[in-house]
Amino acid sequence: MDLLPKVQAETLVMHARDDARISWEQGRQFAALVPNARFVTLESKNHVLLESEPAWQVALAEVREFLGVVLPSSLPVSAPLSDFVNPDSLTPREFDVLGLIAAGKSNQDIASEFFISFNTVTNHVKNILGKTGSANRTEAAAYAIARGFSK
Repeated sequence: MDLLPKVQAETLVMHARDDARISWEQGRQFAALVPNARFVTLESKNHVLLESEPAWQVALAEVREFLGVVLPSSLPVSAPLSDFVNPDSLTPREFDVLGLIAAGKSNQDIASEFFISFNTVTNHVKNILGKTGSANRTEAAAYAIARGFSK
């Protein structure tokens, strides 16, 4: 709890109003400690949201809005986020690696962070360069930063 005021990332906190495990007030207090956190109350009794309850659709919409994902009006709210978040057919892992490239991380740093081999990172970087049309890591970083994908 002492570290929450130091969080610098945009933060979305969602909590069920009638959560039987952790009170709504505790969730609200948690969010209040994070600078500029957005707090959303979900109308549910469940600590872990179920896909079958109405609050599920509210939660999905809130996450999409938080991520800046704009859905075409013809698509249902339940369409996979990966269809909209990951550009140029990047896999979720490539998308994560691209963010770390933009943050100036080396392949070894990325391998350590994701607990994967250096060679696997090298392959991800090669795929990212191809998919983004970048000639090198610097261009890939610029691509990510220009689109708001950097971490």
